[in-house]
Amino acid sequence: MRITRIKVEKLFGNPTYNYDIGLKIDQDSAKRSSITILHGRNGSGKTVIFKMIAGLFGVGNYNPFIFWKYPFRLFEVAFDNGFRVSVTREYNSKNPLESYPTIKYIRGRGRPKQYDVGKNIKSDLLRRLPLSVRRDVSDDDLVHILSSLGDDNYETVSSRSLYDGSYYLDPDRFADIAPEPPWLGNLRSMLDVHFVSTNRLLIRKRVSGDRPSVFRSKGREITSAAAIEENSRDLQQRISNVNDDVIDIDNKLNQSFPNKIVNSVLENREGWSYAKVTDELNTLKKSSESLIAVGLLERSDQLDVEEYSDNTCLGIVLKQHIEDRHEKLNVYNDLAKKLTLFKQFMKETLNDKTVIISREGYKLQSEEGLEIPPKQLSSGEQHLIVLMYNLLFRESDQNDELILIDEPEISLHIAWQKRFVSSLEEISKLSNFDVLIATHSPAIISGRWELEVSLHDHSERGE
Repeated sequence: MRITRIKVEKLFGNPTYNYDIGLKIDQDSAKRSSITILHGRNGSGKTVIFKMIAGLFGVGNYNPFIFWKYPFRLFEVAFDNGFRVSVTREYNSKNPLESYPTIKYIRGRGRPKQYDVGKNIKSDLLRRLPLSVRRDVSDDDLVHILSSLGDDNYETVSSRSLYDGSYYLDPDRFADIAPEPPWLGNLRSMLDVHFVSTNRLLIRKRVSGDRPSVFRSKGREITSAAAIEENSRDLQQRISNVNDDVIDIDNKLNQSFPNKIVNSVLENREGWSYAKVTDELNTLKKSSESLIAVGLLERSDQLDVEEYSDNTCLGIVLKQHIEDRHEKLNVYNDLAKKLTLFKQFMKETLNDKTVIISREGYKLQSEEGLEIPPKQLSSGEQHLIVLMYNLLFRESDQNDELILIDEPEISLHIAWQKRFVSSLEEISKLSNFDVLIATHSPAIISGRWELEVSLHDHSERGE
């Protein structure tokens, strides 16, 4: 299920901020992926639209509180099967707690599924606040809490003296105020939306401990970490996981190897000729070399076969050995393709540095061979590496994906910006997905105006 159109009316309460955004979806099955570039000035609402999409459909990011944070009248998402999800909110600035959003799922002519987000929000919020402060909480405080829960970052409530800094806001604490209805959960399971925000150099992670400087959630702490270092650890784990899979397959193949040879001999199967074995060993060597080049395999002794007479038992043994070896190496294929593209991007863009990949993740190296700690890279280099890593190694169990990329141009050199769309197209060859980019930069468009949807004219003309 693919998103084809996004409609917004009276965003920020502004009667001229009405957008009807058609994604550049190519229905031709031979060209599955699509790229749409949302181009607009600062303050036109691009990021807010992304937050709303991610709030409804984001992987691990279901957060209906986002619809409490910003005034709007209508937010609607249409799908390629004709269904729609519509969120309405008649914002009342005098009493915003009465302006709760309503989510509707519209399927043809039938009665729509409807869900009022936090209709009894005032009593629900008060019940979750400490007893010592409930009496002193005003409606303005509750609105502030809702706005904080709708944000990307956790916040403390510090605007009033009744909060001493020991009480932390965490969406997990309030999840049961607006529980996900089953029909919305089923809808979300058919589409994966990945939101790559502008805050991509830092990620939140949960840790154990009892330090007061971080946010608490269900007894666990939340702290921030450098994404470029966490991605290296993530890659280390991915390589470890695939190596574990190879070991499992290797053990099974070793156990079955004798029986396969015996059965081949008893059934009078023909072995490979010397010429065939030589060709297959060369193919195997090339596969191994490519895996060594991307850091997935360590160099080992290659099998060296002296000439032998055709149709011998040796031909049967070598045939089975080579086939088993291919089966083991094939386990690396998916990860190897992504790593090959990752290294290619880095080679084309990092002029005086090289990305080295090993079982310990990735590291950066200078032309002189000196290791460079990732956090010492410039912000532009970090943005580039983190962005490409996130795009290549995102997690998805669905065939239908939408990737939202907010301001990919941040800290990037103009030459890198101009190559961004072509890099996306290369990544799309590895998996099918649709991309919606929000940008201020004409360099990101780089002449690909057929991909652009402008918000300028809409907001200026009131269309």
